[in-house]
Amino acid sequence: MSLLDLSNWIKIVPLILAIGCTANVAPVVVNQSETMEPAGSPVVPDWVIWRPFANTCAGKIDAGTVMATAFVVEGEGLRPSLISSLGLLTTASGLSRDLKPSEMEGCVTIASVSDAFGASDSVKKIGSVVAFPKTDDSVDDGRWNRLGIVAFDPSGLRYEPLKLSKTPIKPGDRIWMITAVYAGAPASQKCHEATVVSINDSGELQYRLPNATLSMEATQGAPLLSDAGDLVGIHQRGSLDAETLTGFGVGGETLYQGIAELIGASKQAP
Repeated sequence: MSLLDLSNWIKIVPLILAIGCTANVAPVVVNQSETMEPAGSPVVPDWVIWRPFANTCAGKIDAGTVMATAFVVEGEGLRPSLISSLGLLTTASGLSRDLKPSEMEGCVTIASVSDAFGASDSVKKIGSVVAFPKTDDSVDDGRWNRLGIVAFDPSGLRYEPLKLSKTPIKPGDRIWMITAVYAGAPASQKCHEATVVSINDSGELQYRLPNATLSMEATQGAPLLSDAGDLVGIHQRGSLDAETLTGFGVGGETLYQGIAELIGASKQAP
């Protein structure tokens, strides 16, 4: 081999090696741990999870007081309605007293929401509260307090609705609490795994969350979804005992019948 040929090989070999290394090295992937959802969790698009606020005859819950989670549900025979926890409208939110279901229609004057995950950074006014249906000319406050839900007309709001599940849940089923948490998981994570412990004939639902570090602040009213993304329950509260985080909510036929009665037959407040 001549000196000229050797010189050319010296120039070519590094190029060949570089090409070979490039072909066998995986591309660098940006760390997406703060935006990835847990394996097996349902796909939850934007415009699903909201923070609710209200002006009432017992005081104001404004955008600086985040106390609950809300979502829109719709289905056959149901008006699209924004659902949250009745616990929103209590002294825990800074109101002077707990509001009764029977007085919602005249007491809640303005309702608004903000997106829990920042798809929109503005507070949006929505329609009026949905009046609770009457039985024998009066609202059964005890029954609706036990169910623990309140509904609003979502008029004017861009939203993605949830659908009621057609499959009953049972102990051992995996479900997902859908909300933004203040601690214990990335702020952008929507799905938080849980396992059903029990559900009774009254619809009282108990489930265990394996991540005991999750904050339960402002989670009341969060939807509980199946792996398929259908609504199976509504979260009401959590309790941490000996490093075990237990959630309590409402689900099953009791919830489905309550939602159907509340947003399928009742009128909206003027």
